[in-house]
Amino acid sequence: MAQARPPLAPPAVPEEVCDLVEQVRELVGGLAVVLVDDLDGTAALVAGDPSVHDPVLGEALAAQAERLAHGDLAPGDVVTVAPPRAGVPLRLLGTRLATATGDEPALLGLACWSEEADHAGTGQPTDPGVEPTAHRGLQVLRQVLERCGAPDAATEERRGLDELVSAVARRLMPVRSAEADSAIAGTLALLHTFLGCDSVFLRRNDPVRGVSVLVDEWPRRATDPEDDPLSEVPLHRGSSWGALRDLRAPLVQRAAAKEAAEGLPVFAGRGVSLVVVPLRGQGTEGVLGVLQRGDRAWSSEEVSALEAIAVLLQQLSTRLSTEERLAHAAHHDDLTGLPNRDALLGELERRRAEAPGSPFALVLLDVDGLGEVNDLLGQDAGDALLTTVADRVRTSLRDQDLVGRVSSDELLVLVGDAAGDLEGTAVAERLLRQVREPVTLGGEPVRRTASAGVTVARDDEASAEELLARATTALHEAKQRGRGQIAVFDERARSDQAARFHTEMQLRRALDERQLTLHYQPEVDLRTGRLLAVEALLRWHHPERGLLPASAFIETAERTGMVVELGHWVLDEALAQVRAWREQHALPGLVVRINISPQQLHDRVLLTRLAQALRAREEPSPLSLEITEHAVMADVETAAGLLTEARALGASVALDDFGVGSSSLAQLKRLPLDHLKIDRSFVAGLSHDAADHSVIASIAQLAKAFSLSVIAEGVERHDQRRRLLQLGCRRAQGFLLARPSAPADLAPILARGGVALGEGPSRAAAEVTQHDAQALPPDAASASSG
Repeated sequence: MAQARPPLAPPAVPEEVCDLVEQVRELVGGLAVVLVDDLDGTAALVAGDPSVHDPVLGEALAAQAERLAHGDLAPGDVVTVAPPRAGVPLRLLGTRLATATGDEPALLGLACWSEEADHAGTGQPTDPGVEPTAHRGLQVLRQVLERCGAPDAATEERRGLDELVSAVARRLMPVRSAEADSAIAGTLALLHTFLGCDSVFLRRNDPVRGVSVLVDEWPRRATDPEDDPLSEVPLHRGSSWGALRDLRAPLVQRAAAKEAAEGLPVFAGRGVSLVVVPLRGQGTEGVLGVLQRGDRAWSSEEVSALEAIAVLLQQLSTRLSTEERLAHAAHHDDLTGLPNRDALLGELERRRAEAPGSPFALVLLDVDGLGEVNDLLGQDAGDALLTTVADRVRTSLRDQDLVGRVSSDELLVLVGDAAGDLEGTAVAERLLRQVREPVTLGGEPVRRTASAGVTVARDDEASAEELLARATTALHEAKQRGRGQIAVFDERARSDQAARFHTEMQLRRALDERQLTLHYQPEVDLRTGRLLAVEALLRWHHPERGLLPASAFIETAERTGMVVELGHWVLDEALAQVRAWREQHALPGLVVRINISPQQLHDRVLLTRLAQALRAREEPSPLSLEITEHAVMADVETAAGLLTEARALGASVALDDFGVGSSSLAQLKRLPLDHLKIDRSFVAGLSHDAADHSVIASIAQLAKAFSLSVIAEGVERHDQRRRLLQLGCRRAQGFLLARPSAPADLAPILARGGVALGEGPSRAAAEVTQHDAQALPPDAASASSG
């Protein structure tokens, strides 16, 4: 009984042939039989015992079968093959048969792999009296091949069409986008030649426009595509081409048919034979068609082959579309659809390489307050705003200009022919006007400005990255001037930026290596000299530049966000120091004032740290927060919220530099304040400038109305101290009273509990008139108001 055949047996081999093959294997004691098809160079296992699956035997078998397929073995050859199996040489018997198919013979070969029998590997019997088993096997092999016989016409057609489909598959599988057009043209030309038809065409449906678009045809007609009536044809129902819109099965037409198939294109009427097969994806995405003038019968095998090729063409289209989407996603921003940073810089480098020395500028736009829109109206509103701005910029540019998105809220515009700063600035001004137009978000018009940094390419040595860095430097300069500003890059700006970057790196190291320290400036009672509070002032022991005041580095800290981290450090250090002084020097009412930056108004962590630091609820509180009038007025709502919570935790609040800002009485009333600090500029002119005298008098009266105490800054002379007392201000700090000092240098003042006033406290107190005393706020003499 024949062994079960492996599933690799060629389906074209008849059952009876397979049985004969198994008889041959049993006759010669063979391990396996392989059928070799020379048309496509394939070899398939037809019969064999399980041992043939040994990898070594399998490789040797495949190699010898290939020799047979390529004619390296003559009929009747017996070949010894190494390596031996269990020490026994193995033999390959082979024969071939030519069957004519036109001018080229189609060859079938049959190979039998056997163990050593009764021959010596030379093809001759070892015993002349006995017919070798191998020779008997070869005779049966020839019978098997003869039984296969020459294929009939239907088999020949099927084999040819199968080879056609295989050839198209081999052509289309490796194709990339750049090669797609030529590959499609080659496929249509191959179909035209193989089928012997008059025309082959490929069309794609455009459902958005409702038309069928001609992709290609072969042979190509000598027609201008713009004037070609077949270039685009309508697909609406009732049109001559309407059947192609939702075609799901092949349409077949013979010229000899009594009636043309319903819905066929207008040119496929009488006298034309036609096959149209659909390209199916999500729906019908196009058609592949072949046309023959005159009558022609289309076999089912031809139609099936065209359907298979249509599938291959659709797979190519789907694969290329996927590749294009991935390539687009890799070089474009998902939200705006604009080129991304890499794509834009790549385009910039390409243009510079193609036209060295050509003039152009970069304009870097930043939408001011985009984060506020996200916070107040939500991320979707912020995305809608940015998308609208991007569309406005894109549509307002010229053909030679290009815009891309390089960060979350920054757009970079490549201006094609800007030869100088004026041209670049003019483009920036035009774009900023576009941005300022209102955008409807949530049913309400929202206006936003933008800042712009401009740089003009004046040399070919700077890379695209370097040019973007210059535009970024200019943008930072513009934003420091306020919203809606434009700045042009210059070398000074880059030098300043490099210095700030260097300072930033050193400042981060300073924080890690404890190079920072606090100095304290006393705040005293102008009548008695008694110590009321100290202001904590940040200093940096710079390893190269010596002791630096905060003004030398605070701008860098604010710009980089380090000011928040520094603020936390100052809070911890200052509270620890003032508590130690309170205990060591019996100063229970001593208060430390720490300065709060505008960024810290948004720092919720600050409130957490305040709650932890003040959890003891000492009375009076050792902490006062000090913030400038300018910082508060920039965002009154946020400032009022944070300061109210801080005050509820036990900290008092002082408004610094009062008088130089633009606060109104209504805004002042909304803030949870305890003290107003008069700016030193008014104190400096107090003795000789009537205006300064009036300002301070007004501030003193205002403070009285709001039950606030007044603190004067910058007191450097005795006449200033006397005037302040006359105007009702009893709290002050300045060089006349005490300079900012390291903690150890303040020991004498702390030990005395105040400073010695040069004119004596009694005399200073006597200068306070009864009227002035009445003008003092109720807590002016209380150290605990700190």
